[in-house]
Amino acid sequence: MREKYALNKNTKKLHIVGKCRFTSKEKKDDNMIYFLTEDDAIAYGKRYMANCKLCFGNRDFER
Repeated sequence: MREKYALNKNTKKLHIVGKCRFTSKEKKDDNMIYFLTEDDAIAYGKRYMANCKLCFGNRDFER
């Protein structure tokens, strides 16, 4: 199963893999921690994280 969410360790931004230029589906970055679900990422990052505006901007319209 492929990871769907990535948390940047430096900026504390949560990304959806493949949605913006910071997370590519082909390569993995050492600054990212990858998760299968958004809930796992939130549990790891707790309250010290923010959503990427590029990834989560139009998320509700695509469902």
